[in-house]
Amino acid sequence: MYKKGKNWVFATLAVTSISLGIAGTIDHVEAASPTVTDATTANQKSSETSKDDQSTAARQTVTADKTADKTADKTADKTAVTNNTVTDTTGQNNTQQTKSETKQSSSSQVAKNNTYTVPTKNNSSSSSSSSSSSSSSVKNTSNSSSVETARDQSDSSSAAQSVTSAKQEQPVDIDDTSINNQGGHYTNNSDTWTYRDQQGNLLKGLKKVDGNIQYFNPTTGAQIKGEYVSVKGKTYYFAKDSGNATAYTIDNNGTVKAYTADGTEVMTGFFTNQAGEKYYLTGSGQHAVGVKQINGTIYNFAQDGHLLKDVTETINGKLYYFDSQSGIGKELPKKEMQAPASVKAVGEYAAHNIAASYDKNSFENVNGYLNADSWYRPKYILQNGQSWVTTKPSDFRPLLMAWWPSKSFQANYLNYMKTKGLIKTDHQFTEKDSSLMLNDAVEQAQTAMEHAITVAGNTNWLRNIMSNFVKEEAVWNKSSEYVKYNGLQLQGGFLAYQNSKLTPWANSDYRQLGVTPGFLLGKSGKDAEFLLANDIDNSNPVVQAEQLNWLYYLTNFGSITANDDQANFDGIRVDAVDNVDADLLKIAADYFNAAYGVNKNDATANKHLSILEDWGLNDPWYVSQKGASQLTMDEYIAAQLNYSLTNTPGKNDKMARFIQWCLVNRSTDDTENTAIPNYSFVRAHDSNSQDQIRQAIKDATGGEYGKFTWADLEAGLQKFYADQNSTVKTYNKYNIPSAYAMLLTNKDTVPRIYYGDMYHEGGQYLSQKTIYYNTIANLLKTRIKYVAGGQTMAVDQHDILTSVRFGKGALNASAQGNAETRTQGIGVIVANNPTLKLGDGEKVILHMGAAHKNQEYRAVALTGSTGIENYTNDDAPIAFTDNNGDLIFTNQNLFINGKTELNTSIQGVANPEVSGYLAIWVPVGAAENQDARSEASTTSSTDGKVFHSNAALDSNVVFEGFSNFVAYPQVRTDNANVVIAKNADLFKSLGITSFELAPQYRSSGDGTFLDSTIDNGYAFTDRYDLGFNTPTKYGTVDDLRSAIKALHQAGIQAIADWVPDQLYSLSGQETVTVTRTDDHGNPYNDSGIKDILYVANTIGGGDYQKKYGGEFLALMQQKYPELFTEIQASTGKTIDAKTKLKSWSAKYLNGTNILGRGTGYVLKSNDNNQYFFVGSKGETFLPQVLVAEKDQQQYAAGDKSQSRFFIEKHDHNKWYLLDSITGKKQTGFQYLVDQGKTAYYNNAGQMQYGQQRIADSWYLFDKNTGAMQTGFQYIKDQHKTVYYNNAGQMQYNQQQVNGSWYLFDKNTGAMQTGFQRIKDQNKTVYYNNAGQMQYGQQRLNGHWYLFDSATGAQKTGFQYIKDQNKTAYYNNAGQMQYGQQRVNGHWYLFDKNTGAMQTGFQYIKDQHKTAYYNNAGQMQYGQQQVNGHWYLFDKNTGAMQTGFQYIRDQHKRVYYDAAGRMVYGRQKINNRWYNFDLRTGALK
Repeated sequence: MYKKGKNWVFATLAVTSISLGIAGTIDHVEAASPTVTDATTANQKSSETSKDDQSTAARQTVTADKTADKTADKTADKTAVTNNTVTDTTGQNNTQQTKSETKQSSSSQVAKNNTYTVPTKNNSSSSSSSSSSSSSSVKNTSNSSSVETARDQSDSSSAAQSVTSAKQEQPVDIDDTSINNQGGHYTNNSDTWTYRDQQGNLLKGLKKVDGNIQYFNPTTGAQIKGEYVSVKGKTYYFAKDSGNATAYTIDNNGTVKAYTADGTEVMTGFFTNQAGEKYYLTGSGQHAVGVKQINGTIYNFAQDGHLLKDVTETINGKLYYFDSQSGIGKELPKKEMQAPASVKAVGEYAAHNIAASYDKNSFENVNGYLNADSWYRPKYILQNGQSWVTTKPSDFRPLLMAWWPSKSFQANYLNYMKTKGLIKTDHQFTEKDSSLMLNDAVEQAQTAMEHAITVAGNTNWLRNIMSNFVKEEAVWNKSSEYVKYNGLQLQGGFLAYQNSKLTPWANSDYRQLGVTPGFLLGKSGKDAEFLLANDIDNSNPVVQAEQLNWLYYLTNFGSITANDDQANFDGIRVDAVDNVDADLLKIAADYFNAAYGVNKNDATANKHLSILEDWGLNDPWYVSQKGASQLTMDEYIAAQLNYSLTNTPGKNDKMARFIQWCLVNRSTDDTENTAIPNYSFVRAHDSNSQDQIRQAIKDATGGEYGKFTWADLEAGLQKFYADQNSTVKTYNKYNIPSAYAMLLTNKDTVPRIYYGDMYHEGGQYLSQKTIYYNTIANLLKTRIKYVAGGQTMAVDQHDILTSVRFGKGALNASAQGNAETRTQGIGVIVANNPTLKLGDGEKVILHMGAAHKNQEYRAVALTGSTGIENYTNDDAPIAFTDNNGDLIFTNQNLFINGKTELNTSIQGVANPEVSGYLAIWVPVGAAENQDARSEASTTSSTDGKVFHSNAALDSNVVFEGFSNFVAYPQVRTDNANVVIAKNADLFKSLGITSFELAPQYRSSGDGTFLDSTIDNGYAFTDRYDLGFNTPTKYGTVDDLRSAIKALHQAGIQAIADWVPDQLYSLSGQETVTVTRTDDHGNPYNDSGIKDILYVANTIGGGDYQKKYGGEFLALMQQKYPELFTEIQASTGKTIDAKTKLKSWSAKYLNGTNILGRGTGYVLKSNDNNQYFFVGSKGETFLPQVLVAEKDQQQYAAGDKSQSRFFIEKHDHNKWYLLDSITGKKQTGFQYLVDQGKTAYYNNAGQMQYGQQRIADSWYLFDKNTGAMQTGFQYIKDQHKTVYYNNAGQMQYNQQQVNGSWYLFDKNTGAMQTGFQRIKDQNKTVYYNNAGQMQYGQQRLNGHWYLFDSATGAQKTGFQYIKDQNKTAYYNNAGQMQYGQQRVNGHWYLFDKNTGAMQTGFQYIKDQHKTAYYNNAGQMQYGQQQVNGHWYLFDKNTGAMQTGFQYIRDQHKRVYYDAAGRMVYGRQKINNRWYNFDLRTGALK
């Protein structure tokens, strides 16, 4: 989804409004009338259910499982519900509930749905309907709406003319609410509801059912829910659960408009909208914001105007709670802090806070572990802040009410409660305050808390306060999570899950990170694995089977959800290929082979295009080697278009790079079925688009990059499109038309067109065209008629690029072609220099080829002074080829037949569309219906490849049919999928053969990254939910099926976006073991996050994951058994179809992005570093302060939090520690929290000092303070350094301390230095003066030694020193040797300075001889063949021999020259000629 190496900042979308109040104060607002009435019901009679109206005799009552928005019940109005019996086509009972009004969604979702103002009058034209919401106010001639047949009509009439129902006319007026339909029944088919009346007629359009206004798709009859529909000048909103028209609000950049269910606007008073949220309207679209007093009652309104409930607000130092039902505010009591109580009183108070039990019944936990947000059930509560009572099972309180990790946390807690208005004091608490003061203060705060709970009637407000307190502490927020954005850490960083005995439920045998195409090809290391959110472990065989299951679901979507195979996807785009396991490519390839037989022939393959988002430059070769089963991305041309052509003038690369650095060499491309099958593009939804728009938003608003409101987005888009219309650009790329001229005429690639290059990235779908639309549309249509044949590409001395296609039947310039060739072919001239000037006599030549000699050509597009001049027929400027088939251009306009052909001279131009030069030429005389495209062959493929780069594959064009910033629809006719269905013929006319739909998954909407705030479909929780029941940003499942069917009817494939890398916002939590890593999974060793416990959102996946997860595996095992026997590369195993993955959990994931919970969120004792846990009797470990004294040894051993309630006493020069309640003297080890020390008290309760032997271990206590000592300590009177561990015990023998090994005497504990023999490990090691074991090369006492890099063992014998690229020899004492050495009967030579073993020929100066040492360093003797020559070395000394020598065992006399080499043939020696055998060298 994201190009590697980019750093992107997440966007936060918010809804702004006009504030009527000031934070921290209460404004008084006059009510609209003496009696404040909720205006929601004012004009809603027509949509309410009347029990008297309904005929119940023909109705059976059943219960339906309506899952949409289960959280809505809390504030929903209590209304009558009528259950209508229904039997669907499967024979199952389903029920459609009809309600007059119910809460529908969260306020954030409503804000998104209401981003743009809904028209309140009939949409007579699309331009008028979109004028108030368009992304740009910039005018240009190409901005008129492109939805020629779809958007100029009202919802009912346009839907009736849907492509999918073109042959079935609808009644003239299907919108009729005068008849109240009763006694019919609803039918549920895969959460798509329809209604048939008593006569069996399928209701369509606007209807009244059981007294409620509802709307049914005019084509399919599907009931519309959660959408706005405009009918006859009125706009309705239909509830998400019931489908009834309900009162609603629309928020347009802070102006809230409110309407009753029948579309009547409400101006003032209280109003409840479709989400069940209440507003207070003050007229003219304004609404109350902040804390208001209305008719003497205090309310609190959010920034978007909805009434806040179940929240607290501190106002003028007073704490208010706003009721969970009514939203009415009430002041909570504040406690004036009193002087500290006695130690005994404080201790007695605290004793009431022990836990009611020591199991999970009394502690909120995640997998047994306690965390900073955990609450617990104390044994007693101070009811109303006055009297202690035994708790009930529901009486839970914050754990941080009674225990804190340290005194500083305790002080922070008190200061926080002070700012919230719960306690009042001028004292600022710090960790330097005594424990008595802090403990007394927290108990006074607890008293105030209990009083406030009684007043509020619940603890909800306290949970909110405590949650916010937790988020303010560094160890409980992201500031401790080593936030970084480098690499692909787009959300601030990654936490990789680790196997641990502490979290066995999250352990995995897999998690093979970075097994990507480049790695498997052997061309790169392991690639980046982590990208976003929960990273799925795609090496896990269970996950791999689930990915196959999901793929089957997408490619059979229509069949599964509607028994309609015409609504199935044909192919897929695989997202983020270089961040997922490469096994997925094979699994997908095997599936398409098995399911469709795409490997049988080109005709079948080309009906199921699948493309990869694979940015890796090695990926194309991997994909090709593995059968070319998907189209790889041509990143070479994508990059070069960016750097050479669309870059800022003066910063662009040379055009020659298109030929020098490429996947396909087009300088002479005259082959078929040779190039790697690929697709290419200019821009994409996340490449050269979203970053630029976010920068425009920042510059337009002055806000932080990546954080913006919907109003900010609108301002940014206006700036972006004003920039597009400028010659000098800041945010837009240059030369977009020129880039498309190359893209759409190149051979051996499938071009992909980006939505945002033809239509505005924001606003309603297809509502406004860019300035490039006309040229790109012209190019697309030109491509159909002319683009075929071989290709040549050249760049001249002026860096002007020329590209020629010769037409069908001609693969090169010399080909004569056939009958079709003459009127086909195309020539393109492109330059990127706006100051380009040709000299007189200089020429630019398009070599159109022998088939086109002496032929008339016409312009398709020429560069004019203000923009591009487009020509769509032969009435255009003309030129003629010469006898060589060349079109020749100069710095002058062509003059033909007495006429000057304007804009035909070659010269640089700067205008909003071109920075440089562009010209496109085609032959004159082509028939109107000429089609240069090629049909794919049905001949069997025999090379093991699926796709083949040939004319048939080149005939495809993919349309990336979305932008990240497309707005939420104003009304349902604006739904992208509705608009797509109506415009399928438009796409066909442009030559589009495959439509890449936006990822259709319901967005998580969690706002953690750009994708989950603009809801583009890449951030999802439930990947099987493609718009069931209520719409996604793009529409409902019914709309999606209609869009796919319409595309199919137009002969266009539908490509689904397969996003197997991540999951967002899983609802369930697990405690996991994590390590902070980079995007490759490499640990950050300095992060402080290594194998720590963390709470991650890992469990879930949504209702449709439960329904469809794993459900198709058994069927596929029957149909395609071969898929389940293939061995996968990452694990060497087959996929695992035994497990149906109905819910995700950590064992199926690699890790998560940092979640801002901090390093200390899972709580542990600072005393023994053990995590707090509730489990079985022997496993439970709790804070000592929460455990009764008699149980502490069993449930809290090792924790010392209870010690804060002890007091010190000095008596007769002895220090004692006393229990605050009983006065009992404490003995043994005790932690004194105020002094931050551990001391030891003997059996008499007296503090001890100096060395003490306790329970067979030696300890050291400070001679003045009695503080237990740890770490290295020097014992002066014993002249030794010793080491005490964290428990204070003296250590012996080998010990690893802070990453270094030390040795301590086994009897005395004295630290050892120098050479030491470790007998049980059979090694000699060396410890430096600091006692640390040494490794590698060390110079000691004038000698070099070598110690093993892992064990520290002293090395002897031959050793290879890798970083010095030498072999040295160490004697038995471990010392490096030099010069000649005799070792094991062989002579070796070692460099006198470096000790490096010598090989080859070496001159021994003091022995006046040359010797030869083989690769093992051993001196050689006798005859030796070296580098193809024979040499002779003395059998005793090894000295190289020269001159005449007699070889006795071969009975021959030979001669060795001065270099020692045996000679052959005729040789002159000492002025005499000799003849030696040419083979043996023997003297003749």
